[in-house]
Amino acid sequence: MPSLIARLRAALFRLLGLARRHSLDDRMREEMTFHVDMLAERNAGGRQPSDDARRAALIAFGARQQHSEDARDAWRSRVVEESARDVRFALRALRRAPTFTAAVVLSLGIGIGATSTIYTITERVVLRPLPYGGGGPLALVTGIVRNDPGAIKSASFPDYADWVTGNPLVESSAAFSVWGATLSGTGAPEQLGGSRVSANFFRTLGVAPRLGRGFRADDDVPGAPPVVVIAHSLWTRRFNSDPQLIGQTIKLSGTMHTVIGVLPDDFRDPEPFYHQHAELWKPLNIPPTAARGSRFLRALIRFRPGVTIDRAQRNLDVIAHRLADEFPASNRNRGVRVTSLQEQVVGASRPILFAVLGAAACLLLIVCGNVASLVLARHTVRSPEIALRTAMGAARERVARLLFAESAVLALGGGVVAIGIAVAATAALRRLAPADLPRAQEIVVDPQVVAVTMAITVLTAVIFGLVPAVRASRADLATMLRDGGRRSTSSGTSRSAIVVVELALSLVLLASAGLLTKSLVRLTAVPTGLDPTHLLSFRVSVPGARYQTDSSRRAFFRVLEQRVSSATGLADVATVSAVPFTQINDIMLSIAGDERNPSPTGERFMARSASPGYFKVMRIPILAGREFTIADTARGQAVAILTHAGAIRAFGTDNPIGRRLIINPGDSTRITVVGVVADVRFKGPREESDPELYQPEEQQPWSSNAIVLRTAGDPMAMLARVRTATQSLDADIAVADVKPMSELLGAYMARQRFYASVFGLFAVTALLLSAIGIYGVIAYVVAQRRKEIAVRIALGAQTSDILRKFVLQAVTLTGIGLAIGVAGSLSVARVLGSLLFQVAPSDVTTMVGAGVILSAIGVAASIVPAIAATRISPASALRSE
Repeated sequence: MPSLIARLRAALFRLLGLARRHSLDDRMREEMTFHVDMLAERNAGGRQPSDDARRAALIAFGARQQHSEDARDAWRSRVVEESARDVRFALRALRRAPTFTAAVVLSLGIGIGATSTIYTITERVVLRPLPYGGGGPLALVTGIVRNDPGAIKSASFPDYADWVTGNPLVESSAAFSVWGATLSGTGAPEQLGGSRVSANFFRTLGVAPRLGRGFRADDDVPGAPPVVVIAHSLWTRRFNSDPQLIGQTIKLSGTMHTVIGVLPDDFRDPEPFYHQHAELWKPLNIPPTAARGSRFLRALIRFRPGVTIDRAQRNLDVIAHRLADEFPASNRNRGVRVTSLQEQVVGASRPILFAVLGAAACLLLIVCGNVASLVLARHTVRSPEIALRTAMGAARERVARLLFAESAVLALGGGVVAIGIAVAATAALRRLAPADLPRAQEIVVDPQVVAVTMAITVLTAVIFGLVPAVRASRADLATMLRDGGRRSTSSGTSRSAIVVVELALSLVLLASAGLLTKSLVRLTAVPTGLDPTHLLSFRVSVPGARYQTDSSRRAFFRVLEQRVSSATGLADVATVSAVPFTQINDIMLSIAGDERNPSPTGERFMARSASPGYFKVMRIPILAGREFTIADTARGQAVAILTHAGAIRAFGTDNPIGRRLIINPGDSTRITVVGVVADVRFKGPREESDPELYQPEEQQPWSSNAIVLRTAGDPMAMLARVRTATQSLDADIAVADVKPMSELLGAYMARQRFYASVFGLFAVTALLLSAIGIYGVIAYVVAQRRKEIAVRIALGAQTSDILRKFVLQAVTLTGIGLAIGVAGSLSVARVLGSLLFQVAPSDVTTMVGAGVILSAIGVAASIVPAIAATRISPASALRSE
């Protein structure tokens, strides 16, 4: 303990010495002067000291510089002072080499900035826990059909109650369902997304409202007064952040709701049925007599601490099997799936984001390789200076610290540039990120990212600065003095090795970018079954409070079509329950064959309703039969149009026209097939066409429909007329989801395009850096062998021989790099498998193409220094030696 106190006291003394170094130096000089004067007077016998007496005193006192250093060592740290001097010297040296300094700092800024940007996205999207309260694991629980993986994953309220009631593993739980409403009465009507939730929803998530309260049990019962909790974004956007809003009423889809709470700014709905931005939450209000077969819910369950997802799955599997035995009519083949909420939200993005992070790391390594190569070359050029320092007595460790200080200053400058690049790139990528990238709104640069950036900077300084510095300090003194730094076989070998690694990493990035680009090209070429050009769609939802009957909903959309057609001057206007590429209002029907061939189990068909003229507006070809007409009314014969895939599923190769389908096993409903249309890739180009069935909008009315219209020019130019036509019909109804069909289609390709662009940018940068690396290696070899080349030329060597020699060296380096990079490319391609479309991870064409491009760049980069070698003048080269 005393020794520890003594060490702390000494450390404190040294720190104070650093802070007071100027005053202590002055006192030390005064004291040494006093002692010398006293010795001089003693030598002079008390008289005025002569020059001889003062000289004798100085000799007797000893080396004052040594005494000064010894005294300084006693009260302050020499290492700190020397490091500060090294940094000042490094700054002066780098200022005298602006080209070298700019190249290194910008290279490091690009490499570190790119890595920090992708780390920010990965950390925010994948690594950071969801912003919900702590406790046990939080899971999304859904019902499934065991023999139908494509069935909609939902549950009924009685099933949910049986899962959680009395379950010892459950800490808290809530059920929820997607919901939307039109806000009116306060400015222009606006269609808002939201959820209907059970009373315990926010408590299960561990979230408390910023203002007001959450739901209570008495809010979530049939007949309770309508209440709503709103998002912070809605509160600020539509209500000017008015704290007095709590307790007031707002009109939602024609019904007045009391606002009881405002959620925090950072709250995000965990996982609605559709990836819409939720801004409203209202109670479920499900009666205790709800049917077990009415499935439209999902569940959030927070299990007790220590319960794993696997254990929870086994627990609920037991309950699901019991329910199947007790309720065979509704629960036969019904199961349950438990998924960690974190996995549900970000699981699909994890592999690709880690792959992008790996690509950024590859780019950083390439940057470090190039910088290390530049630093090695600089140290080689400075070898006479290093030799002189060593000859004058400088310790090798001291020389290494001096050189490392220069690398550290360069890395620090690169880190500062990297932070600026990371801030700008993060903001740009957040805007360009695909819509299905989860938690994209949380991607911001924060102090943690800055800390990671600086940590990468320190690591980079060690990687590219420490090894060259130690190597330079340990070089043979006699060799350096003799050759003047012009020869360094080990340095050339190191640079060649660095370039080989750069080439291998470049091939990985180039092959990945090639695979993603090829997938994007093939995805773009896939026929979707419709013509998206000049096609506008928007959605209108009528409030159930005023449009309670099918006839009123039919009448509204019939008149709306007419008014939109009249306002826009377009004849091509139609209504459909679900527009392609949105997956809104998708429902499934079970088709139990037809009257000739009934099926006891039935086939699953996607079902939609459409008005007459829909297939003409969308330019979906009619393959057989007819389209819907105005004669297909609610009182007329029930009819349907099948897609080609649906006709094959229901009737095989038989003619389906006139056949009567049985809807749902055991049901008496019969629908006559009147037409067959071409398949539409409704879920996007990546997904195969499902069997689909269309019914007339008059016979299957919806309260929320999409209106589609084909224009002659820019579809968005019709927006104002569309809004005016809708408002003239009902001032409380909003026009929502207004988008050209080409934009909806493009959104499905945005993810592919985004990652292909990122990898492509990395690949281009890597190719440029690799070309610079090859150029540097060949130029370095030419400079080192300048005398040899001059002698060869003087002895009659052919220009082509010299050119071939250096180009062959570049080809050799490129070949080694390609051989190493192929294995890495295949490994990374497997990770990218989820993004590839009709392209194998081991696609030979892409690999060969990437190799050819890299080889061509390698050869091209070597030609310039190789040609320079052939133009060396023997006389001038030998004279300079």
